[in-house]
Amino acid sequence: MANNVTVTPGVGNSIATDDIGGVHYQVVKLAHGQEDAASMVSAVSGLPVAQAPAQSVFTSSVAATTSSTPLAGDSGGLRRGLTFYNDSPNYLYLRCNAAASTTLFQVRLEPYQYYELPQPIWGGLIYGIWSGSTGAVRVTEFL
Repeated sequence: MANNVTVTPGVGNSIATDDIGGVHYQVVKLAHGQEDAASMVSAVSGLPVAQAPAQSVFTSSVAATTSSTPLAGDSGGLRRGLTFYNDSPNYLYLRCNAAASTTLFQVRLEPYQYYELPQPIWGGLIYGIWSGSTGAVRVTEFL
């Protein structure tokens, strides 16, 4: 079946509207589903939304001038959020999936800076290295 319906005012199919002060606003029913399928939203079948994290796990790694992994990979696919707090007077350099260095990194955190990983959340290993060996990184993983 075709995905679109041609509407010509006064001819053919009718479209539901709500007339407010002489202006017609189209009435739309919510549905969800994959291509060529639709499940109508109702009191029994709600609109699916991403669930808020149910728990968090806090870890801390001591600052090092060699690349390390302050956080293991998300082997269960449960990670919904990830934050880092550079609790150090030194710069922290973060990199996904490969050893970080002060020249090869994706994010540089200033001393005492907070960083939240953007969506979609990376599930692999994250490596970090500091510009000095004082302090730590505080990592909160939301599951």
